[in-house]
Order: sequence, then C-alpha cells, then structure tokens
Amino acid sequence: MMYLWPQGSSMKSFHKNFGVMTSCQHRGIPLGIQEGRKFGVDNNAYTTGFIPDKFFSYLEKLTPYMDNCLFIACPDVVGDSRATIKLWDEWVDKIGKPIAFIAQDGQECLPFPDYDWMFIGGTTEWKMGDGAKKCILRAQEIDKPVHVGRVNSLSRFRYFQRLGVYSVDGTSPCFAPDYYKRRYTNAVSQLDFHNALFGGDSFS
Repeated sequence: MMYLWPQGSSMKSFHKNFGVMTSCQHRGIPLGIQEGRKFGVDNNAYTTGFIPDKFFSYLEKLTPYMDNCLFIACPDVVGDSRATIKLWDEWVDKIGKPIAFIAQDGQECLPFPDYDWMFIGGTTEWKMGDGAKKCILRAQEIDKPVHVGRVNSLSRFRYFQRLGVYSVDGTSPCFAPDYYKRRYTNAVSQLDFHNALFGGDSFS
C-alpha cells in the first residue's frame, strides 16, 4: 500500500512506496513530484472548499507530470453522498482522467458513477464502519483502485492495509514530519517484507 505524503519537500530519501498528495494549497509543484513520485490531486473540499479557478489553474501547472498522476479528486460534499453525486455530474467532464469519485456517507446504498478511482471520504464514523467497507469491496470487485483520505494514525493505516486498498493519505506529517516519516516508513517496509514471504505487489 502506498502512503501519499502531504508536504512539498524533497523525497529522495523516502521509501519507494511513498507518493505525494498535492493540491492548489501547495506553493508550486512539490519536489517529490518533480523527482518522479506518483501523486494524487485533492480538491480541497474538506479544508478550504472547492475553488474552481485555483483548482484548474493548478491542474494546468501539473501537466508536465501527469504521466505519474494516480487520480484527480472530483469535487465532493463531506458526509453527503447525494450532494456529491450532483457535483460529480457537474464536473466530471471538465476534469479529465484519471478521475476519482469520492464516496461519502450513504454511498453504499446508491449507484456508483463510471469512475477511474474510488476515493473513500466521509465522516470518521462512516469511514471506519461497514458503509465505507462495502464501497471498497464494490470497487475491488470491478478492479478499481481505492484511495482513502484522512488516515492519520498507524492503526488506521493498518486497518485499510488489511482491506487491500491501493493508497492512503493524511495531514499528520505536516505537524511532525520526521516522526511520521519513521512510522510510515516502517509500515510500508514491513509490507515489502510480507510480500517477499507470501507474494503480492509492491509499488515502485
């Protein structure tokens, strides 16, 4: 499982299973992306709210690096699946690919759109419950990769690792980067050790 790092500094010393989570809040292109790391693009709906001009201007700056883009998160409304589907219908054709649909509370009971990536958002209670798990399983049944946002502890990292998601991200490294680099390096390195023993994919 990959961990998408939220900071813009160099990642030359990072384990290969680290990528970058970026958004228009970054000042310029993060060095990790410039160094060839895979990355996801957030829409900032959870923090500042979706601002189309800034979002699309930033996507344009990322154009030279899009070969390494995992997904672009379509606008969403935190905790509201029906409002998020309306935003999907409004923006999906404007954003391009690879596009991530963000599952919110209640999405497990609704039809899914035609997405490239499943992004698990939602409230914390829903994210850690059966609703998000059902969405993850539905995506996996049709071979769609899954990303989970707001993974800010090692226990939560391990929980989604067991569910077989492709990648996660969180903001905790912004507050204690050295500490979380060590913790998540150990986690993704142990995954490689598990793969060496039992088989499976590692992400280079």
